[in-house]
Amino acid sequence: MLTGTGFEIMKKNKPSVKILILSKKLAIMLLSAMILMLSWSAALVVRYAYTGKDGLDGKTIVIDPGHGGVDGGTGFGKILEKDINLDVSLKLRDLLEKSGAKVIMTRVEDVELGKSERIDRSRYMRDLNFRVDTINNSSADIFISIHTNSNINNPSTRGAIAFYCNSNPRNREMAYIFQNVFNTLEFDFQGNKYKSHHIPQKGNYYILRNAKVPGIIIETGFLTNRVDRLLLQRDDYK
Repeated sequence: MLTGTGFEIMKKNKPSVKILILSKKLAIMLLSAMILMLSWSAALVVRYAYTGKDGLDGKTIVIDPGHGGVDGGTGFGKILEKDINLDVSLKLRDLLEKSGAKVIMTRVEDVELGKSERIDRSRYMRDLNFRVDTINNSSADIFISIHTNSNINNPSTRGAIAFYCNSNPRNREMAYIFQNVFNTLEFDFQGNKYKSHHIPQKGNYYILRNAKVPGIIIETGFLTNRVDRLLLQRDDYK
């Protein structure tokens, strides 16, 4: 069972058991995808694996790799957020499908979305509306939008963070479940131990505001942080 402030808050609010279990499974799958990408020890994930027998059969999950095409997102030198987002998302898709889930991707290659949308909309809004429409037309149980973070004012900031919006009461529950899993993971890098120490953040983002199914945005790491950046750019960690 997950412990800590976030989980205690969820118990008081009596969250949906189905959402709690599904969210915990997805958090573990996302960590697995990140570990596959970064070549962290798979044993770290096994410690937190959900032990239920039902798997993810019958669940529909939308994965949204942020940015793409001309929109590279944040970056550091030649490292672009859009590429990291897609890499993690494709690995997450494969893990979820192996566990029995039906996965819908908003993109599977380096392209901008929504080119067929109304031409009077900006490129940015066409892209966002395509993502929201994909989520809302999917009949999904849950969605996850994958991004990569940056903080030029504080390069020491690192680790994964879950963002949520109160447009859906389940979003906050999901965010706390994911963040608890992220904060539990500890790994060694260059002789030092690292782990996340974040709380979920409330974000008034377009996708979170307009999606009609429960979902969150996950920022998988900070390109402005040396440790996160090295992990994300080294070939032997991908």
